Amino acid sequence: MGRLVDFINEDNEQRPLVKSAIVSLWFLCIHPFEDGNGRISRALSDYVISKGFGVTHRVDSMSSLILKHRNAYYQLLNAISGQAQSLDLTQWITWNSNIAVEAKQQAIRVYEKRVRLMHFMKHLDPSVFNSRQFFMLFKLADRTFEGKLTTDKWAKMNKCSPAAAIRDIQHLLQVGLLVPSGDTGPKAGYFLNPSVMERLL
Repeated sequence: MGRLVDFINEDNEQRPLVKSAIVSLWFLCIHPFEDGNGRISRALSDYVISKGFGVTHRVDSMSSLILKHRNAYYQLLNAISGQAQSLDLTQWITWNSNIAVEAKQQAIRVYEKRVRLMHFMKHLDPSVFNSRQFFMLFKLADRTFEGKLTTDKWAKMNKCSPAAAIRDIQHLLQVGLLVPSGDTGPKAGYFLNPSVMERLL
């Protein structure tokens, strides 16, 4: 373990992605704890990348993507463990490097989406829309609200009267930010206009 710690703390590494993959596998091979070794190895991998590239604040994370591709991760880990004598880490380093690149690309997509969302919200005139409408439009555009919007849900989420909810929704329908679901009566609902969603994707 001491040699691993020394290797992590070395400052002469010119290939952070390669080093992070080696550190991750090295720690997994030591397997010092009964539980949590995988999580710690991924944290070490993220740390080595941050340290190697001189980044103190990262918005991308390999851990979430490794969990997403966990089947491939464990298959590769088992395959390498079965041929430990060869010390050929090419596949492991390549796979981890690809995950790191994918994590960066994912972070860029999330950032760009947030910028578009902020741009959309910024151009809503506060003299035209009230605070309840701002709140619900953000929820709909950010997709933190799932399903069909109804007047009842609007009233409960904003703690307002059903009459106020109806006025708010009717106004957003008139300006084209909401569209009806097509249902009538108690099942009537509304969605954010698809043209708005297309600009946010």
